[in-house]
Parts: sequence; C-alpha cells; structure tokens
Amino acid sequence: MAQPRSVADRVRALREKHEASAAEVLCQRGLTESPDDEELLAHLGMICLDLGREQEAVDHLERSVGPGNHRSAYRVDLARAYFAAGRIADGVDQCELWLSQNPGSPALQIQIAKLLQNYNCLSEAEECYRNAIQSLPRNAEARLNLGNCLSGLGRIEDAEMELRRAIAIRPEYAEAHNALGLLLLSLGRFEHAWEELEWRWQTRKLSNHERRFGHPRWNGEDLTTSRLLVWLEQGVGDEVFYAGILPDLVAAGFDCLVETDPRLVQLMRRSFPGTDFIARTDPPHGSARGSDISYEIAAGSLWGRFRRDRASLPAKPYLRADPGRTGQIDGRLSKQSKDRLKIGVSWYSANPRSGVRRSIPLVQWKSIFETQNCQFISLQYGGNSAEIAALREKHGIDILEDDTIDLWNDLDSVAALLSTLDLVISIDNSTVHMAGALGVPTWVLLASRHDARWLREGAECPWYAAVKLFRQEDFNDWSTVLETVASELGDLSDATKND
Repeated sequence: MAQPRSVADRVRALREKHEASAAEVLCQRGLTESPDDEELLAHLGMICLDLGREQEAVDHLERSVGPGNHRSAYRVDLARAYFAAGRIADGVDQCELWLSQNPGSPALQIQIAKLLQNYNCLSEAEECYRNAIQSLPRNAEARLNLGNCLSGLGRIEDAEMELRRAIAIRPEYAEAHNALGLLLLSLGRFEHAWEELEWRWQTRKLSNHERRFGHPRWNGEDLTTSRLLVWLEQGVGDEVFYAGILPDLVAAGFDCLVETDPRLVQLMRRSFPGTDFIARTDPPHGSARGSDISYEIAAGSLWGRFRRDRASLPAKPYLRADPGRTGQIDGRLSKQSKDRLKIGVSWYSANPRSGVRRSIPLVQWKSIFETQNCQFISLQYGGNSAEIAALREKHGIDILEDDTIDLWNDLDSVAALLSTLDLVISIDNSTVHMAGALGVPTWVLLASRHDARWLREGAECPWYAAVKLFRQEDFNDWSTVLETVASELGDLSDATKND
C-alpha cells in the first residue's frame, strides 16, 4: 500500500501548481503540529516571498536555517528573501557563507552568481562566475552570464570578449548571440547589432512568439511586383518603435501589408495612409496568408537593412493622432489646467522581468509635483487610482485622471491625449515610445539597467528627436534623477511664465 505523502510533499505539489494560498494554509497547519519543521518553515518563507510579503519570508527562512544549521540548503532561499526585502548586505553574507561551506562546486557558484547578478551585486557575481569557469572553462552559459555581468560593470571590452567566447564554444547559442547584439546596440554599433539580434526568435524569451504565415522570408529580393507582409513584433511599445521603419518602406515604393496589435490599427492606418494594416489574431487574418503575398518578415529584421548607422535613423515623428479627438481632449484639459503647463506622468511598469527596477513609487515624485505652474495628468495604465488618491490625501497633490479614456485599450485616444500635452515625464514603458513617435516633448527616467535601445550614455535619444533621457547613476536609487528632473521642470515652468 502506498505511503501517505508528507505535509511538505503536499505543500511542494501545491507550489508547483502555483496554488500559493492553499499551500500557505497547509503549511500553517503542519507547523501547528511541528513548529520547528525546517522544510515547512522554508516552504512558508518562499510562499510569503512569492506573495510579496518579504519580511515574513525573512522571518520564516531565518527560523528554517536556525543558528546551529549552518549547512542548510535553505540559506540560498534566505539570501533571496534578504535581497527582496532590500537587505542586500545580509543577502551577500548568506551567499558567501553558503559558498564557504560548500567549496569546490562550480554548479553552486553559478547558482549563487545568478542570484547576486539579479540584485546587481555584480562584483560578487563576477567572482563566482570566474571561480566556476576555472573548473568549467567550456561552460558557455557561465561565460554568457559573466559577459552580461561585465557589461553591467561597464567593462565593455571584457564583456564582448566573454560573449564571443560563449559563441565560440556553442556557435548556435542563441542567448549569447542575442546578448552580444544587445551589447552592440547599446554601443551604437547598429550594423553588427542587428545581425546578432536575428537570433532573438531562438531565445527562451521569444522562441514561442515568432509569427509564421507560410510565406518565404524576405531576404532583399526585388519587390517591384511583389507584396510584403510585415508583422510588428513583441509589446505595444516595441511595435510603435519598430513602426519607425515603415516610412522607409513607403519611400522605397514597397507594397506592404502590416500586422499589428488590434489596439494600434486605427492609429497606424491614419499615420501611414498608403499602407494596409490588419489586426493580429490567432490564427492570423486570412489576408495575411493570401496568395498576393510573396514574402514575410518581422519588422525588427528590417532594421538591419534600413538602420545600419545613426545617419539612417528617423529624423521626424511618424505617428499622427486624430485631430478631432485631440481637440476634444485639449478643450477639456485646458479648462482644468487653467493656463498651466499640462504634464503627463507615468511611473509604474508591470513587466515581470524588469518592472520593479523601472518603476518609481509615486510618493517619490513629490518634488516634481510641487513645481509651480504645472497641472499633472496621469498616463498610468493598470489601475493606480488608489496611489493617486493616497498622494492627494497625504500631501494635497492633485493628479488629474481622465476617466473617459481607457489607457490600456483605447490607444488611439491615448495618442490624442499625449498630443495635447506640453511635456511627458515617464519611466521606460510604451508611453514614451508613443509620445516620442508623435513628437511630444518627453523626459524618460531610465534605470541603471535599462533597455539597450537607450544606449549607454548621453541625454540625447537616437530614435525620437523630442525625447530626453535622464539616467539613474546608482542601482535602485532614483533620488538624483528626480532632483534633476524637478530642477529642469522648475526652469521650464519659470521660462513659460516669463513668456
């Protein structure tokens, strides 16, 4: 007869099915009977961490390792909890303790290095990767991660060398090719960057997102009598960004059918009247598979042909908002702003990979919001009204919300709203790409670890002439950026009042 599964086994099964609440209840019941059960305490700590309750996670995981349990495998989880709770030094200490108690394990060195790297402890991560590589010199993944780590440390030549070593070890290693492409893109070495970024569809992140329509891929063939299917790729901000290539296709006389996010179709059709657009659907729209289509290509793959250096970058805005809708919104906002500068703001990203480091809690914007002669208007999608209400109640700062516009779904109206503004101040999200493509003056607040498209230095944006970049100097510290933005906004406000 099968033995009954332990409570810990049942909790593990629930966690694997992402049933955190049920797993937590079962853990609590098990700990009622066995309050010092290390495995249950560790499970409960990780459940709390998954649910965003970092301090509770730390409390449970500290108990799981115990003062006498120096070899507990749960120290890695405790380090992860410390990092999530902002206790970086404690997290590093736990990693070093665990490594000292388990010497000679390159796999553990790599595991710890990834954790350290994720929380920007790059020097410590580098040491772990190098220790691992001493034992495993042909470990391509370790060299890839070391290359990314060195890139974060600003040691560009060393980073490129490690990425190329990873590729030499595994020539078909898509992750390494893609990482090298991003590094080259961040340096403005566009021609070679686009070549490496062609590997993006074979990476873990994008391998299931490449569109297939049954046509041959376009590789530069003559299109004089042929029609090209172009599909805008990845997220909304990416689609807007990659749409910057469409004027080149129009100028070249290409007959194109472009597939895009359904929310962008109306805006795209108005902005590119000589081009046909269809909404992205699964399965694809019938016309995308029509016999009149000769070739297909992802929009990002066109940049390697038309954007090989800075001189070939778009010189002017390419999106056009609905004039009628813009006028309606402008009339409404002008009454509320009463001749003050209309400043749109966006501060939060829900991106699961980078949203935390990109986002800036609204309360930290206080010095910006105290600028005179400004009316701030929320551009934040995702239901953040409670944060706005809390700011109003605690600090008396009023940010307008236009309840007539669905900021997530009604992107044509969002474009109209953006076109009424004097300035947009935003973290890196889809808002800045749309504002930039519309030609709206935009200030982008960039985290120290940011998208390679924004390059590595400078305030000038290569893609959008109206966009200015404000760069975070230290990981997770927005104070200098916000002070600089507040100062420059004050200068802009004063200049406006004096006009």
